[in-house]
Amino acid sequence: MLALGVFLSVSPTVRLSGLQCPDGSPAPCRLTSHATTSPPANSVAVLYFDNLSPDTADAWLGDGLTEELITRLRQLARLTVRPATTVRRYRGQTGNPAGVGRALGVLYVVKGSVFPGSSRLRVSVALIIAPTGARVWSAEYDRSTGDLLALQEDILREIATGIAGRLRLGERAALTAFPTRSRDAYDHFLHGLYDAGPREESGLLRALDEFEAATRIDSTFARAYARIGIVNGLLLLGNSGVAAETLIARGLAATDRALTLDPSLSDAWVARGRLLAAKYSPFYEGALAAYERAIALDPRNAEAYNFYGTALGIHYGDLARACAAYERAVALDPGHGVALGNLALCEFAGRRFREALRWSDSALAVTPANSNRQVIRAMVRLALGDTAGARADAQASLRLDDDLPWARATIALVDLRQGDTLATRHTVEKLVTGAGDPKSDRGTAVSTLLLALGEGERALDYLERVRPRRGFGFPLQLSYVFLDPLRTNPRFQRLVEESRPR
Repeated sequence: MLALGVFLSVSPTVRLSGLQCPDGSPAPCRLTSHATTSPPANSVAVLYFDNLSPDTADAWLGDGLTEELITRLRQLARLTVRPATTVRRYRGQTGNPAGVGRALGVLYVVKGSVFPGSSRLRVSVALIIAPTGARVWSAEYDRSTGDLLALQEDILREIATGIAGRLRLGERAALTAFPTRSRDAYDHFLHGLYDAGPREESGLLRALDEFEAATRIDSTFARAYARIGIVNGLLLLGNSGVAAETLIARGLAATDRALTLDPSLSDAWVARGRLLAAKYSPFYEGALAAYERAIALDPRNAEAYNFYGTALGIHYGDLARACAAYERAVALDPGHGVALGNLALCEFAGRRFREALRWSDSALAVTPANSNRQVIRAMVRLALGDTAGARADAQASLRLDDDLPWARATIALVDLRQGDTLATRHTVEKLVTGAGDPKSDRGTAVSTLLLALGEGERALDYLERVRPRRGFGFPLQLSYVFLDPLRTNPRFQRLVEESRPR
């Protein structure tokens, strides 16, 4: 379904040249050219540590350690820390700190390597001023494998003081308050972070096993319980073979346990909101309240803003608040491909087509092989009158996924503008008789084509027949510019009113 939402697919690691907007700059793309701004003084990106072990099975340690350093440093309000979702795309590019720092908009980068042995762990780490390549601090550690938690504490303290100077009492406490003191539980937790990173279903299932193993070893490991909730929520979006009822029940039990142990876990509140919405309905007030609680606890949680925007936009049709939430998510995480795509669709629905094109370009600069975001840009380009660009984007999306009603509808609208009525009617017939849920975006796509063909009453008949339950993307899709000729029709107005939550 093409709507404001989250998809399991993420972009692969690409070179810096691949993460570019049409003008060659990194995402997010600009509306117009302007002077490059300096990165914030206390901004940093922790690049994924290289695994120097000849055994690829040890890769989990470098990735897990990197993500934990990012998570811990984000707790210091004085630092601007790029999230793992953005940094992951620059894996293996530690030799170009200036380019990575410029692309990520940070003054400092941290790079390092790990070489695990049977009983010893060697770690190399450096804090670098990105524009100049100058080292602020670097160290080589050779520790017992049992000293990982203490080693992480030492690295965190050196990075934080190298950037911000003398640490305050509360900041020191935040860096030393580890989620568990069990090395075995922590190993399972790091394994889980590594497996969950790409958000592929097989990896998510492995991650679930690892997080559950961590909680069996340490029943007070709140962050591991929170991750169980997050992973179950992600699995709801795919075809894992596990019943949705099982995923919801298992996820909610885990988030309840996490929040009992630590009510301040913002990520646990995000997971709870997603699971409550899946269990009851997108309009369940507890889901919105959970997102709001997550944001209050951590105003820098980009994922919380993204899901909050999704709830407001796709289900409530509150475009102004939804776009604002997505803008905040993108400001916090400029490489958040999902939030960028969602913001593009939100701006498109709000008739701000130039802004929508900017965010579409940004989303595709980050995730170039994403069919849903390709369709969004096709629709935006069509609204701007760029029929050639619209056709090219729609065709590109169908090469990635041939079951995209709005991609086919966009091509048909281009055909109609070029005088090919027969091709447009053929597409209508194909969409009406094809497989798939007619109550998804297929319904609004078909109605748009019927309206363009001058069959407004038939378009309304079709909308009334296939309209989904209240919400579920319908309020958003009814706002599309292509349906504007129906906007003053009482039947259409009734559809809009009935699509809203009560």
